[in-house]
Amino acid sequence: DDEGFIFRPSCLVLWPEQTAEVEVKLRTREVEQYRALIEAVSFDSPSVSCLDVTADVQLPKVRLSSQRCHFAETYVGTKSEAMAIELYNDSRLPATFCWPQPSAAGPSTCLEVFIEPSEGTLP
Repeated sequence: DDEGFIFRPSCLVLWPEQTAEVEVKLRTREVEQYRALIEAVSFDSPSVSCLDVTADVQLPKVRLSSQRCHFAETYVGTKSEAMAIELYNDSRLPATFCWPQPSAAGPSTCLEVFIEPSEGTLP
């Protein structure tokens, strides 16, 4: 799949006094602002028409209310107090999130972490 502007139909024939609708889409993998001047060329005329195309390409952006959760003294085999953090969607797009199971830090590999909800979508 190539990136760039897609025109459907990409080529057409217009009879005298006829009009046609062309669908323009942008396919990209980059987050940035696009601006292009696209020419509509006629095969049998020196006349050229231009279309100024702009786009502001964004991705969802999720932010956490805190970068750290510190659990005070805890005991083996017992649940700690629950801590709350908030997720913020700083974009104008719905943001899907999930929490992968964290790996244990340190010599012990017996770590259970429960995060609810473990996945979802922020509007």
